[in-house]
Amino acid sequence: MIRYSRNSRWTLFYWWGGILRDLIKPAGFYLLFLVHRYLFAHFFNFKLGAARASVSALGGFVMFLLVFRMNQCMARHVHGNTLSSQLFSDLEFVTQSFCTCLAGSDPIPLDFETTKPEVEECKLKDFAEIAIVAKINVVRLTLALALSFVAHCWLLDAAAGSQGAMDEDVLLQVVFLCIRLEGLLYPEEMRLVDEALSITKEVDTPAGPQSSGLRRPSAGTGGIAEQLRRLLEEGVPQETRSLSSCVRATRWLQAMVGAIDDDEQPVFRAEVNRHRFKDRGMPLFGRQAGVGERSVVPLPKVLAQLLLDLTMMPVAKAWGYPERFMNFFVSKISNAVSHMEELSRLVSQPLPLAYLQHCRLLLFIYAILCPMSVDPLEGLFENIIMPLLTFATLYGFELLAADLENPLGFDEMDLNLLGMVHSLEVISHQCFDFSEEGRIESRKALRRPLLDFGLTSGVEGLRRLRPISGPRRQQFTDFFAWQPIPTSVLSPLIQCHGHVDSVHLAWANGRGLRKLLRGSLQRGSRRSHDGGMYAQLSNRDAESPLEGVDSEDGDMLGDIRQESYAHACLRHAVVRDDVDVCLFLASM
Repeated sequence: MIRYSRNSRWTLFYWWGGILRDLIKPAGFYLLFLVHRYLFAHFFNFKLGAARASVSALGGFVMFLLVFRMNQCMARHVHGNTLSSQLFSDLEFVTQSFCTCLAGSDPIPLDFETTKPEVEECKLKDFAEIAIVAKINVVRLTLALALSFVAHCWLLDAAAGSQGAMDEDVLLQVVFLCIRLEGLLYPEEMRLVDEALSITKEVDTPAGPQSSGLRRPSAGTGGIAEQLRRLLEEGVPQETRSLSSCVRATRWLQAMVGAIDDDEQPVFRAEVNRHRFKDRGMPLFGRQAGVGERSVVPLPKVLAQLLLDLTMMPVAKAWGYPERFMNFFVSKISNAVSHMEELSRLVSQPLPLAYLQHCRLLLFIYAILCPMSVDPLEGLFENIIMPLLTFATLYGFELLAADLENPLGFDEMDLNLLGMVHSLEVISHQCFDFSEEGRIESRKALRRPLLDFGLTSGVEGLRRLRPISGPRRQQFTDFFAWQPIPTSVLSPLIQCHGHVDSVHLAWANGRGLRKLLRGSLQRGSRRSHDGGMYAQLSNRDAESPLEGVDSEDGDMLGDIRQESYAHACLRHAVVRDDVDVCLFLASM
């Protein structure tokens, strides 16, 4: 949902994010109809025999139907906002509770010394390391579950609303979400994810470099281009089709580039929650069924099962938590799955077609009859201005209802699901670091009242700090890396969910939002050398994309920097030689 300043004096005139952009075109066509009708009636003295009172009564019925429909759609939008808040709150609390409840090595317990034998230091180190592994797994699986739900909503919207056909913007976002999933999951888990994905490109002939008319990139333009050229010539090996992000992105580019020389745009279709006997078209994501059968299950169901299995691992372990804690995690994950199912129903089950048809049919009839019942001698105001304002009012209700009906889409009035995912990433970062580094300091603070209030009788008997020899305590950034979102993906996100002033400024400068993002975001080009990573210095002599922008606009471009956010992925996914898809997509 696009953001705005509530006290701004420009709220009446905003083009992006408001209703004017959608209303101006049909209102213009209706204005032409009113002008031609008025001229015809004025010169030929034509007047419809219907009384204005009868037409006004019809207008009252139309107003009631449209307002009632808009209220129903607004209720769906509010319900979707409530459910999504509860969903991400449950996921956040699962991560927070899991990281906090794990005992690990328990370095400084608030307890008295006992006669029980102490655990050996090597065992304590093992407990600490296995607890860290469990925290890493719960963070990455929780984030993967949230990302899979966002992708599932957009795929389900395409499957339910347009028979699976996906437009280019949504396809780009889904591809990037799948790449983000691979940055969090391991190949063994990605094989399970492939079972729950099905996005194909419709083709009439077998896919290949010759039959699909693919344009090969020129050689010598870089490693990615060389890989793309080789894949176009040799094809993608069957055993690696579901494992590499580079292969995924390359296959997507194959499909998109193949349409450059064709007369028709390619059609990408998504299937959700269906059993398939065979594949139709070239698979972009998902395992190819071949001669067998397979079921395309909802993607969040797979990740929720993986997360539930993980929470059962530390039960009744010395480094884990007691058995009764399992009831809490099962309850939270069950609530999250229930919220996902309700939100999926909001996407897949719109308002009944008969009701929608009845509203639009009566609106069309009233728009025709309203000016016909006015005497041409009453002047331009009654014949043109008032019917135009009445039509704009009623049709505005219809547009608002259509935009509010599905709150989980990818428009200016839809919920910012990726913003919620980013909030989950930030909270996961904090929970992990607190459970590792902050726990010792907080446990020390819990002992302070014994000294501050003179309760010193039991101080000597308290258990001592049990330090573990070895490396320092681990941090979130030791296992996860924050990666910038490519501008090709970030630009439509800001256009739909950024601040409306920033969006208007970008288009007012004539450069477009993505070009301003490229110039305003201070991201260095990451390059590798001798196994290390370094940032390339910017060229001071190069032309700045912000050149010629005054100071006031420059301040506004600072707001554009604030609109952007990074995403978290496992650190092993950053150093792999075949995956640097963020920069790969950013160069498109």
